[in-house]
Amino acid sequence: MSPRTGTQSLLQVRGLTKTFSGITAVNRLDLDVEAGSIVGLIGPNGSGKSTTIDCITGFTPADGGRVLFDGADVSRKSPEALAELGMVRTFQNVRIYEGMSVLDNLVVAARSLRRYPWWEQVVSSRRVSRLEHDLRQEALGHLDLVGIGKYADAPTGILSYGQRKLVAFAMCLMGKPKLIILDEPLAGVNPTVIRRISELIDELNGLGQTFLMIEHNVDFIMRHCAKVVVLEQGQLLTEGPPAAIRTDPRVLEAYLGDYAAHSVEALNA
Repeated sequence: MSPRTGTQSLLQVRGLTKTFSGITAVNRLDLDVEAGSIVGLIGPNGSGKSTTIDCITGFTPADGGRVLFDGADVSRKSPEALAELGMVRTFQNVRIYEGMSVLDNLVVAARSLRRYPWWEQVVSSRRVSRLEHDLRQEALGHLDLVGIGKYADAPTGILSYGQRKLVAFAMCLMGKPKLIILDEPLAGVNPTVIRRISELIDELNGLGQTFLMIEHNVDFIMRHCAKVVVLEQGQLLTEGPPAAIRTDPRVLEAYLGDYAAHSVEALNA
């Protein structure tokens, strides 16, 4: 299924810059993600991909540049404020509450992402009960969607690493996101989970969901993304449709010696 391409930028990054101890990790980067599209962010190890995502999502303060989301300047917003606006993310290392049930992980995520007003919890116990019921029903629906509904009442700690990644995906959906940023969604998961994540991305994108994702599996990026952005040493090397990226000699040169051979093969596939 081909990704949908939107007509306007949902996310605009202009001149993003970040340094650590005098070393420039991201250097005046411009990036656009159109509404309804899937954009892939790739590059050799150390090219600045994770730092870029951390700056965009407010987990690392940028030293320069602007981030515009849905038309508003969100450059100084906290991760919590960005999530409330509809920008949510996953992490390469899954962040979940292992001692809680799978279902409760999603309910907690919804409370955090949506920031329900404090007064809703004191004005009416009946209203609170209704909200709690609705959240749990919504969470069950998302768990069914990602394929782990049967584990709703199980402790999250008993799940495989791949299943935990699906929990993290479902937690993002509880925020009713406009943009989902995926950080290495396939890392450490088996082929069955890879297929499910692939199906989920296509299915949700077909409904208009926008994605920005970092992924070392370049073949996966090439198959799913309408646009691929390539970084090298913190700077934009090139960007464009997968067909152009596959044959760009600058991209092939940048990858040589930094990624496993299968990644270079994927670029030429």
